Amino acid sequence: MASPDIPADSEPEVWACVICYQPELRSLRQLVALLEPQVKQVVVVDNSAGARSRAPLEFGRSRYLPMGSNVGTAAAMNEVWRLALEGGAGFLITFDQDSRPGEELVRFLLAAHDAPSPSGQPVAAVGPAWKDARTGRAMRLLRPVRFRRRHVAAPATGVVEVDHLISSGCLISAPAYRAVGPFDERLFLDYVDVEWSLRARSLGYATVVAAGCAMTHAIGERMLPFAGRQLAVHSPQRTYLQLRNHLLLWRTARIPRLWLLSDLKQVASKVLGLLVLAADRRERLRWIGRAVVDGLRGKDGPPPG
Repeated sequence: MASPDIPADSEPEVWACVICYQPELRSLRQLVALLEPQVKQVVVVDNSAGARSRAPLEFGRSRYLPMGSNVGTAAAMNEVWRLALEGGAGFLITFDQDSRPGEELVRFLLAAHDAPSPSGQPVAAVGPAWKDARTGRAMRLLRPVRFRRRHVAAPATGVVEVDHLISSGCLISAPAYRAVGPFDERLFLDYVDVEWSLRARSLGYATVVAAGCAMTHAIGERMLPFAGRQLAVHSPQRTYLQLRNHLLLWRTARIPRLWLLSDLKQVASKVLGLLVLAADRRERLRWIGRAVVDGLRGKDGPPPG
């Protein structure tokens, strides 16, 4: 990738956070080493149960923040945002532990943030086009949804407006975070990034992808072909969260009902695919039943123990 034309002395202050859970330390240190030259401060948030403070040399000049238990992605990101705002950060970029950004990812995303959005709305957040770390397959972009979902291939360059961004690789400005509000901790993990993006869009912001900016990332434990697309296989507990949280979103007035109908079709297809292809059908079906009951009752937070 060619370097974007941004003078180094004019760059705003950017913080980064890495949300991890039972991480493999060598891989985590490699990710931190990629991020440290690109931002002012890296915060490694460890959601592992019983995590303790590690030696500072483990993560260079980065800050290690053990949560003591799995508080969820939303709570972890909100805590880093609190620290970043106190520290005067203008932007925060978040990552999962299994993502691998390019060496100039942050500079590219900052340039894309400052570019006009296709709709002319102010940009709240920008993310990279990403590839599956296991297959090298480029993931398609989801254009803004009303009723019918429109997945499109990412172009080689340019800024593309999207329905929502995944949290890994997502750069959000401090003014947008203040205006849109914190991530919804009731959702714990799944749909946290989707809900925030939709909330931002409902307030007149745009969420965009910098199409010429790439990152590798892995979603799910593995990918399986299903009905002409790639199906991410998660644990039964994650299937529970995805289905339950979709039902919780029906209680949220700011989420458009047509969007929810479109998402319902997507969720139903995913659940059907997992029941057909996954080996643990009986266990998964049990978690699906719990998800429906808990979602209809409005139960939120982490999955049942």
